[in-house]
Amino acid sequence: MSKKPLKSFLKYSGIGLSMLGPILGGYFLGQYLDEKFNVESGWKAGLTLFGVFAGLYLALKDFISPKND
Repeated sequence: MSKKPLKSFLKYSGIGLSMLGPILGGYFLGQYLDEKFNVESGWKAGLTLFGVFAGLYLALKDFISPKND
């Protein structure tokens, strides 16, 4: 049995998890700042969107970068 499918699965699931961190971090930081400054959803929306772009950047950087697999 080849280990290549397992290696590919772990690589792509790792990319998904690397996207999840910045998105959740932005969401929870934005929620905290909204509560602290008594704002409806300005910080949460902005930082979540920033987290999405940061996650996409990290995912694409990992996906495109040439590695010796």
